[in-house]
Amino acid sequence: MKFFRYIPIVLAVICSLMVSCKKEIPDVVSADVTEFSISGEGESVKVNITANRQWVASTESNWISLPNAQSESGTSQLTIRVKKNESESSREGYVRVDAGDASVTIKVAQRLRMIMDLDMAGAYIDYMVSSSLMRSRTVAACSNSSFSTNS
Repeated sequence: MKFFRYIPIVLAVICSLMVSCKKEIPDVVSADVTEFSISGEGESVKVNITANRQWVASTESNWISLPNAQSESGTSQLTIRVKKNESESSREGYVRVDAGDASVTIKVAQRLRMIMDLDMAGAYIDYMVSSSLMRSRTVAACSNSSFSTNS
């Protein structure tokens, strides 16, 4: 009978050991793409986010928007919308996805939007096509980006 008197104490010790041995699962978040480059015209990109808890995305760049900036745990898509680049240079921005103590950063690089002005009031150029003299207009081109001509 003395043995039964110690059963509650033994059970209490076992339970406390089980609780103290419980491992905490660390927060995890990942993205299938962590860096991309897009044209200066702007576009939307979808990135798969995988997390073991609810996540929230944010950016400090006013030319990047995040229409679905949060989701529950599991795998879901984050849409990153990038506006047309009206500036005179290429640019970089970042999207941060936080899930508890874990985070992942996505780098967004946007190229310069190609702008080309053409002046059609130029001189004429003569050229030969199958032994026939042809005439075409000279076009003066000014661009903020390199370009080539086909002859």
